[in-house]
Amino acid sequence: MNQGLDCANAFLKVYSQRAKDNVMQTWQTELYDSTRASTYVLFSEFGFKKYLDMILISKYMYALTRLKTSNHRLAIESGRWTKSHSTPRSDRKSQLCNTLEDEFHFMLKCPLYRVIYIRKYWRKRTHMHKFIEFFKSENSIVVKNVATYVYKKSMEKRNNVLYMIANYD
Repeated sequence: MNQGLDCANAFLKVYSQRAKDNVMQTWQTELYDSTRASTYVLFSEFGFKKYLDMILISKYMYALTRLKTSNHRLAIESGRWTKSHSTPRSDRKSQLCNTLEDEFHFMLKCPLYRVIYIRKYWRKRTHMHKFIEFFKSENSIVVKNVATYVYKKSMEKRNNVLYMIANYD
């Protein structure tokens, strides 16, 4: 009887692992085949994100999560929303810098947004590997500063500037 229980437990363990592997494979396939979230693909890993426990102010956490999951209004995503057809990726440019407005540009390149919350180390000689390291950081100081930067300074400033541009025309 004990041997039968051991077999059943072994079967359940193997079945459970295969089910998890199937979910992971499906998630990764859908993610990589998607035209959305091109930056998210670079640093995403399935599972709970530690930064969610580090940020105590919920609106900062939501702002950072939205940016990390491409749920924002930067041109790289909003260009997909054009009614008749989406704006070509290469034309999804910042109205301020006339360069591709993606998360990389928004966080580390655009001179309008870069403020004291982002250390000089991250802003100096920027490249994609540094950006991925920056976004995957589990250092609580970096995470809190980035969340503050995204919520308080950059998104707010961007919205104000774009509002002024829209009303000026």
